[in-house]
Amino acid sequence: MIGVKCPTRLSLAGGGTDTPAYFNDYGSKVISLAINQYSYVFLRKTPTIFDYHSRAQYSKIEEVMSNSQFHNNGIRGTLEFLKEESGIEVSVLLDLPAQAGLGGSSSFVSALLLAVHTLNGRNRTQAEIASEAVKVERGVLAEPGGLQDSFGCCISGAKTIEFTKDGTNVSPLDTSPEFLSHILDRSVLLYTGSTKPRKSFEIAASYNTTSALQYKHQIRNLADEMIEAFKQEDEGLIGRLLHKSWMSKRAISPMISNPQIDSYYEKGISCRAVAGKLLGAGQSGFMYFLLQDKVDKDEFAKCVGLHKVDFELDTRGVCVL
Repeated sequence: MIGVKCPTRLSLAGGGTDTPAYFNDYGSKVISLAINQYSYVFLRKTPTIFDYHSRAQYSKIEEVMSNSQFHNNGIRGTLEFLKEESGIEVSVLLDLPAQAGLGGSSSFVSALLLAVHTLNGRNRTQAEIASEAVKVERGVLAEPGGLQDSFGCCISGAKTIEFTKDGTNVSPLDTSPEFLSHILDRSVLLYTGSTKPRKSFEIAASYNTTSALQYKHQIRNLADEMIEAFKQEDEGLIGRLLHKSWMSKRAISPMISNPQIDSYYEKGISCRAVAGKLLGAGQSGFMYFLLQDKVDKDEFAKCVGLHKVDFELDTRGVCVL
């Protein structure tokens, strides 16, 4: 039995510019935090006594006679990519709901990739697992979206991820541990509710329009400024840039926000948040807020009227348990 866990990720800047259609021409940088909310995958070979070939247990139970028969896209796509034809049993546990804006799909696929490789005695680095997850989600499954999720999930801590036509580079966020801890102490995640099945992919597809390009340029430039603000440890500037980045992302597509999300954002500001943003593709999921000094997180969540999820930085990345 192999057990693997993979963090989810919190994207602070640069989201929406991490697609090849954009960064191959203009480049992209993303600030991403791997957090201690995980996808867990437990895997073993199917015992020969059972009358099915493979079995999966997640929110549903599937028993199939061929791995290509799995209805779960992540499982089927991963096994197809790895050309895994032997019988397996996989059990999945999630700390957070799927499609909630924290890269959960990539976290799960990455965990499954590492589990299958480990089960078959193959070694892979975290960067290799992240690259393979991109190939599964954007290639085999042809799901729209960027590349940041798998790298943000697989590699621990706070980092800058740079995407260019020549490849992907991941480096630790250039700031002191003390300042980063200070920012995290003022950070809060609030859950607005889950998306409808596949809705997030429809929203992601709506990003690729000519009119969206000017806002992607703004997001790219703001990410560069936020990286520098972390380096200079300028908390006030980080807050201002966070707000501007959300306004630019919101303008990319009318599918990103809605009146309910806008009201949550306005309520958050009135409850003494400096700035915030909706995480992920849009319309629902988690919102991130950076709070003013001495604001109690529990009281803030009550004020906004949403469920709070506590988090810390993950320190291991995708790994075998």
